[in-house]
Formats: sequence, C-alpha cells, structure tokens
Amino acid sequence: MSASTSATISSYYQSIQFREAPAATLASYVALVGSGGMSLADVRSAIINDPYTTNNVDPVVRLYQAAFGRVPESGTAIDFYADRLADGRLTI
Repeated sequence: MSASTSATISSYYQSIQFREAPAATLASYVALVGSGGMSLADVRSAIINDPYTTNNVDPVVRLYQAAFGRVPESGTAIDFYADRLADGRLTI
C-alpha cells in the first residue's frame, strides 16, 4: 500500500502545489495513512490548507487568472513566483 499511497500523495503535491513533495513530509504522510492516523482525504486537505499553498501558490494562481484569464502555463512558472513569495524576494 505504501507505494500507491506515496504515488497518490505525490500527485496531490503536483496538482495542488505544482512541485514535488518534500521527502520527509511525504514519508510522514505515508506513515500516517498506513497507520490509520489520516485518510488520503485528510492529507489532501492538509496540503490544500498548508501555508505554502495559501500564502504562495494561491496568490500566484489568482494573479494569473486576474491578469491573463488563465492559470499559469506550467508548474515551473508557479514555482518561480511562489518560491520568491516564500523567501521574501517578491510581494503581491
């Protein structure tokens, strides 16, 4: 189960935060799901509500939608701007 759980959680990170899951966080979530401490739905919700998502990814997506009427063309664009928001090199 852990390989499929790991793949599912990794896909959540790709579709929500447009990046790879941090290795330690991925391992922690896989262990929690395996032990019954969290469901996959709980993990998905946690990623959606993660401060990185709400403070860095969401503003970039909203800005693209407002300015261009679409989401960014790639995860690379989101990563570029979200990482700069996260480290303070950019503000919106």
